[in-house]
Amino acid sequence: MRVVSRTHTARSSGITQSRLYAHRERSCPLARERRCGAAVRGPSCASSRPPADHLLEGRHRLDTYRACRLAGGLRFLERRIQDASDLLRGVRACARGLSADWGRAGDGDPSRIRETRPLDKGRSQMALSNAEEAFVLETRRYFSNIAVWPRQPVDVNPSGWLSNFDRPDRELATNLLDSFLLISTEQSTKMVSSAFHALAALQHDMFELSSNEYQSAWTDFRSRILVTYPARPNDPAGSGHIYARAARSLVAVPDQQLFDPPALIQRLSTTATAATVVFVDDFSGTGDQFCDAWARDHSTASGSVTSFAALSDEGRVAEAIFLPAIVTASAKAHIARFCPAVDVRPAHVLPPRYSASDPDTTLVPASLRAGLDDLLVRYADRAGYSEVGRYGYGGCGLAISFEHATPDNTLPIFNGGPMRPSAWTPLRSM
Repeated sequence: MRVVSRTHTARSSGITQSRLYAHRERSCPLARERRCGAAVRGPSCASSRPPADHLLEGRHRLDTYRACRLAGGLRFLERRIQDASDLLRGVRACARGLSADWGRAGDGDPSRIRETRPLDKGRSQMALSNAEEAFVLETRRYFSNIAVWPRQPVDVNPSGWLSNFDRPDRELATNLLDSFLLISTEQSTKMVSSAFHALAALQHDMFELSSNEYQSAWTDFRSRILVTYPARPNDPAGSGHIYARAARSLVAVPDQQLFDPPALIQRLSTTATAATVVFVDDFSGTGDQFCDAWARDHSTASGSVTSFAALSDEGRVAEAIFLPAIVTASAKAHIARFCPAVDVRPAHVLPPRYSASDPDTTLVPASLRAGLDDLLVRYADRAGYSEVGRYGYGGCGLAISFEHATPDNTLPIFNGGPMRPSAWTPLRSM
């Protein structure tokens, strides 16, 4: 077997040993410190140590070098975000300076002021809009780099989506993109898991228990619940089963306590003991899907039909709880009105101001709110949706999407409607 030394390999590739040491010292300051220490101690000190020490030190140097390279990569990403932020602040300062100079333009000649002001104002607004767009796109690129957002442009395409808009509309579109929430499956399942734990704490007042009592109460709670999800009829692609599996993997609910809705109806209709039923899902925008699932009839083993609502009235459901990851305030109120037996315990509640249809919406700045509805109307034909449905299902007007799907309550301008032409680039390709 031929053994090729590191020095020989470096020279054969045109890189000297000294350049290798210099590169390593630039990448990892600890390597430089160790090399200098070895030079002070001299060769006798290094050679007098046992061979095992040489191996351990070599492995430690390699681990330290890798850690420094990883830290350097993270610092590089942070610098890119900081550079974009500095650019935005600089352009804003420049715009403020131009605005302050409008009154001084023309040296007291009103005609020259009128000539200069529109030009400076237009340039400052355009520069500010371009800087904001670059900053938003850079932060979304960073989200994809750290896997908070999906891959670009395969799964999500912010720059392609902004290219759909005319230049005067780019500022408003950029603010909509900045407000868009894209939630990964890991994040949403963690939300449902946290809602489970919060629910168990409320059930047993666990904050006043010792650690052993807490564990015993948590185990007792898990053993009593039956988990299902609010599904639409004939909807195999629904997301509810994802969160039922999350209850098994994250909360350790046994498989025999996980049911699809028809199977759970069968179980409840043939069991004399009342059970606690927990519904899990990712999102509820209007509450219609849950109310429909609560009142929908299913066949029983005896040949009759019944629903969760009827079983609750018969006393076969001791407690019904809905645990969505995210729910709108209007959906929560809707479920409370039409399904009073159900306790809604979401991980997060979206307030009315997160809707584009709200007069005080937070999706865009106050200065741009007046033009938002006009934008949605003007781009209806381009994006392939109807003007009547420009705010999505139920008029929710949301800017939210999950990794596995985008709710129909989201503004259709993001992904386009059912008649979307090929010229329109959707924000998400799914």
